[in-house]
Amino acid sequence: RRIPNDLNLVDANGDPRNFPILLDRTSFGYSVDITADAEAIIVGAPFALNGRGYAAHFQLLGGNWQNGDVFLTILFDPEPNEDEEFGISVVLDGDAILIGAHQEIVDRNFQPGVAFFYSSVTANAVTLKPEDRNDGDAFGIDADMQRDTIVIGAQSDQADGRRSGAVFVIIRRANGAFEEFQKIVPFDGRIDDFFGFSVALSENRLILLIGSPEHDNDEGRDAGSVYSYTRPDRNSQFQFSRRFTACGSDNQQFFGESVAFGGGIALMGGINGASSSSSGIVVRVRRADL
Repeated sequence: RRIPNDLNLVDANGDPRNFPILLDRTSFGYSVDITADAEAIIVGAPFALNGRGYAAHFQLLGGNWQNGDVFLTILFDPEPNEDEEFGISVVLDGDAILIGAHQEIVDRNFQPGVAFFYSSVTANAVTLKPEDRNDGDAFGIDADMQRDTIVIGAQSDQADGRRSGAVFVIIRRANGAFEEFQKIVPFDGRIDDFFGFSVALSENRLILLIGSPEHDNDEGRDAGSVYSYTRPDRNSQFQFSRRFTACGSDNQQFFGESVAFGGGIALMGGINGASSSSSGIVVRVRRADL
């Protein structure tokens, strides 16, 4: 299905936006997600509109995606600026929406990044940002959400040095409040690891995968790693479980560029295959081995 040219556009708070030209489709499809029932889709276009970005939310009202009735909502950053890249990450979970803007300007010349949360019970977008934030943290570069648990990557957090990275776990309480529950950094973090570039949370909220695609390890420089964290119950914090590398890889494989869960399987991707081939690599891991 294509986005129609004539749209009544509103921002994330429901306010009308004057947008006299056709919608900019630059980078449309950079980020995507779909609900478990396959009745809603969200698509990010973070580099559109001179980097202001937007997200398109499609909801199936009847029939099928090929010829059924679809309700379309275009979401914008409530306070857009160029190069903030709203839509760099998008997540759907039921009626809840999470959108990252990893270069969001919080104060003048201060760009730690934020994420915006929307649901049917929030009148306006809720801005999520960590307590410990610094310029250029890239908070919101990737995210995932399962019911009350939200995980957000900040690939350039400086916990272990410049661009070492971190991941934040945020809990949505029953009263609607958001609580920063945990900040995760790797046991072997160092500069330019970009830990948190990719994140994935299992459906039961007990396993968390975190990609660190430029981590130097025994496989080579920038070979990349994926870290697995587990917890015994949903009231506990995540603890490190295992670190995965792609066997036989070498320099600049960037393993951990992508991670995902589906059923009892986890997938971990690297954009370069062994011996720096251009084919790339995907590793399949059973949930029991995480």
